[in-house]
Amino acid sequence: MLMMRSIKQIFKGAVVLSVLSLLYNEFLVYYITLYSCKYPSMEGDTSKILDTMILADTHLLGSKNGHWFDKLRREWQMHRAFQTAITYFSPEAVFFLGDVFDEGKWCSPQEFQQYVNRFGSLFYTRNETKTFVIAGNHDVGFHYAVHPYLLKRFQQAYNAKSVRKVTLKGVEFVLINSMAFEGDNCFLCADAERKYRLGYPARGPTARVQSSCHISLFTGTLTKCATS
Repeated sequence: MLMMRSIKQIFKGAVVLSVLSLLYNEFLVYYITLYSCKYPSMEGDTSKILDTMILADTHLLGSKNGHWFDKLRREWQMHRAFQTAITYFSPEAVFFLGDVFDEGKWCSPQEFQQYVNRFGSLFYTRNETKTFVIAGNHDVGFHYAVHPYLLKRFQQAYNAKSVRKVTLKGVEFVLINSMAFEGDNCFLCADAERKYRLGYPARGPTARVQSSCHISLFTGTLTKCATS
């Protein structure tokens, strides 16, 4: 009798410990990590400060690459990290700088719609938080692999034009599809360069303009990117 009671107590203890461990590692740890960090204090009129969150390369796996458990695990971790950060920081805008999908450049129309639905479920935001998405090479293909159909479906899903300007609290964000700046006058490059030159003339040093894209437009030396 005492043996049975002891086994039951051990089992109950193991269950309670497992539940607490699961709660900590899959939920609480994200909040604890953010709360334990130190952040710079904001000075001046905080009403003029724009809080944004910038992410890139979420690479949601498709049906061809990756194991189902790897997909499940990494998407849960990204979901929890993102939602915790949204709750903690309450950004006014979130920018995704490309490669939101891993197999967007070759997936079927049905799978692409599943991609869009999954992305919206994992990275949903409150209504007052604006979300902007830029195309990356895994979303539509590198420059020479971009097909008008692939480009159009991504643009329609996220209003991701080749060149787009949004203004938030006086700050201009120029969102650029970096696949469109090969400079070979193709259907993608010609349209993007024309829109950029007509709509976004050179600004003075005090202009509050932020250019964002998936691939850097300029680095000090290309050798720094040779292995990336």
